[in-house]
Amino acid sequence: MKADDRISKNTFKSFVSLYLIETRRQALDAILDGLTLDRHMNIQALLRSKDISVINDLFFSNSSFSVEDVQALLEIYYDDMEQVEMYTKMGLVPKHLEFLGQLKDALAEISEDESFLCNFVYYMTGMNNLPNIHAMPQFRLKVGFEASLSNDALPIAYPCNNEMCFPFMVYDNNYSVIKDRLATAISYARYSGFGRT
Repeated sequence: MKADDRISKNTFKSFVSLYLIETRRQALDAILDGLTLDRHMNIQALLRSKDISVINDLFFSNSSFSVEDVQALLEIYYDDMEQVEMYTKMGLVPKHLEFLGQLKDALAEISEDESFLCNFVYYMTGMNNLPNIHAMPQFRLKVGFEASLSNDALPIAYPCNNEMCFPFMVYDNNYSVIKDRLATAISYARYSGFGRT
């Protein structure tokens, strides 16, 4: 090895200082600026008197959640007013509301298997955790409907929108079919790698 090929002690020290320390300092400073509104907010003073569970609620997601937590976040979502008007004229809005209640009941029944609820949330959101509702009060798990789906189709998830779409006739509100289609969709998702085991 030639002398030129070796890294001198000073070069190595400069490299470590610049690339391993300074870049991390810049990243940490950027995070601190974001959290403290460019250092205009004294975050330590703000959080000093708070219980650690409150801080956890505000800044982090809930890694454990119950079926009741998930049920509370489910709500019907329509793309636009035209869709609402179309479904209202067809008399489907009450049917969709009834379906939402049955979906919540099916979730409760199927969730006796602990992994199912985690896989359901992961299938709908792409996340293992649910955001804390106090930190993100607008967060919802959206239940949508697609006219293009046949009435025996499995529900389709759109994790980017936290949405799961069902056929607009919602299996004719047949509870056993709703439960079966939901369980089958989550099972397929899990075995294809889109879920937790």
